[in-house]
Amino acid sequence: MIAINVTEFRGNMKKYLAISENEKVIVHSAKGKAYAIVPIDEIEEDNFTAEKILTEDQLKAIEIGLQDIRNGNVKSHEEVVRERKKRFPHLF
Repeated sequence: MIAINVTEFRGNMKKYLAISENEKVIVHSAKGKAYAIVPIDEIEEDNFTAEKILTEDQLKAIEIGLQDIRNGNVKSHEEVVRERKKRFPHLF
C-alpha cells in the first residue's frame, strides 16, 4: 500500500494510476479525509445500484411516480405552471 498526499497525486497522477493496477494507493487530503484509487473493474457493481444510493423513501416515491406515468396521471409543464400561478399569484 502507498499513502500519498493530494499534491503528490496531482503531480504524478499517471504514475499512481499505473501503480493502482497492482497496489492500493491512498490519497490523504489536507482536511483529514482519505481516498482510495481503485481501477473501476475492481469495484463491485452493486456499490452503484440505486438501492445503495437512494433511501427506501426515495425509491418508493420514484416508484409511485413511475406508476402515475403508467396510469396516465401526468400533466404538461404548461398545466403545472398555470396551476401554480393560480395558487401562488404573488410569486409570478
